[in-house]
Amino acid sequence: MHYVLYGLLLIYSLPLIGFIIAAFQSSLFSENAEFVRVASVITGTYLSVSRDPLGNLVLPLVTVYSVQLRSPGQRVPRATLWLLAALMLLATAGSVSYSLVTRYELDIRAFGQDVFERFRDLTLLYFRDALAYIAVVLGISAKTTDVGAKDDQEDKTQ
Repeated sequence: MHYVLYGLLLIYSLPLIGFIIAAFQSSLFSENAEFVRVASVITGTYLSVSRDPLGNLVLPLVTVYSVQLRSPGQRVPRATLWLLAALMLLATAGSVSYSLVTRYELDIRAFGQDVFERFRDLTLLYFRDALAYIAVVLGISAKTTDVGAKDDQEDKTQ
């Protein structure tokens, strides 16, 4: 299931990766690079078509089923730690990207008001969504399964 999740995270991250490439290719939006407009179109398509089903439904469900429950005393699995690291990287990239959008707002607006709005909305969504996914992973990985303990307590009460 982790391979599916990492593949979906990669697809989910493509617009953010496009924004980062556009920022560097245009020397932080100071040069007229066509890739900025291409990244903006990709971002617009992402925001209007695939963001809701992918970011609100598919990724959270796959994330929930990818995190293993632990039994008491068991360490958090390495796969869960890698997933948490990937989500923290995504949150950091979203935060840094939002900082770039706000810092270079006038330069981005030179490409068009819609370009600026798309990039601003995109970077805010990535940061917010990644924090939500991190909360899900932490919540599930912190919970332990006490199936045997519950059965023992029920036997004692009867």
